[in-house]
Amino acid sequence: MTKATLFAHHLTEMVLEALAGGSHRLRNASADIAWTFGERRLGDACRDRVLTIEHFVLHRGVSGALRHFALNLVCNEPASPVKIDFIHFLAPDPYEIRVLRDIHFNRYQIGDRLDYWHAVTFQRELI
Repeated sequence: MTKATLFAHHLTEMVLEALAGGSHRLRNASADIAWTFGERRLGDACRDRVLTIEHFVLHRGVSGALRHFALNLVCNEPASPVKIDFIHFLAPDPYEIRVLRDIHFNRYQIGDRLDYWHAVTFQRELI
């Protein structure tokens, strides 16, 4: 496993633990991530059990960590204690957009805001 893969795995575990505990933010020396969980409009329908990443900042420069973090969530690795059906990045920055497009996240635009989302598939090899 690469440094980015290990870091992203640890980051995913921390976010999922915090989500299960009812928290909406992870802030430490490595990252600052904020999210909401619940119903959200994605595409042409309202979806339930959507994990929306509203803020994603890494304080340590680990190249590729966002890609592995997003893939971990889409593939449910590690297994989430909370059932998540969709992953949604709210208004990602240009770098995040490139990463999310590369791993086949769906584009969704509301007015001027551009979001990206993906269903939880449990299948890394299809991405």
